[in-house]
Amino acid sequence: MQDTPELTPLDPLAWVRENPGMIFRAKRFTPVEAALLIAAGPLANGSRDVRVTRHDGWWIVAADQDWLTPPLDTAVFERLVPQPEAGPNSLYGEIVLTVHASDLLTATAAQVVVVKGGGRPPPLDVLLPGRAARSVAFKA
Repeated sequence: MQDTPELTPLDPLAWVRENPGMIFRAKRFTPVEAALLIAAGPLANGSRDVRVTRHDGWWIVAADQDWLTPPLDTAVFERLVPQPEAGPNSLYGEIVLTVHASDLLTATAAQVVVVKGGGRPPPLDVLLPGRAARSVAFKA
């Protein structure tokens, strides 16, 4: 019988930090690519209205449907989470913001949750424009 090598648990934040070429076309984090990556999530989940807005240094992705219902609302910022609606081997992209953004939050009409940092968030009408159900906002 052969010895099987020990499996080493993956640190998802370290993996994202060490492999930008597997995530970004530019082979490095850029706010534009990060916003596009996040916007793909609600689009794949069926949102019809997804907006990317820039406001006072914040990048805001807002959608008419909540694509991060519990437990996704916290999980996607902490670990690699499959997004089967986007196709085989697809993942939610929010974890890249946990690694690369200086400030990060998510908002619904019920609450604004600061995931990282402590910068002053944009006003709620900017975070949730029109009929937006959820937004993710970050500063690079």
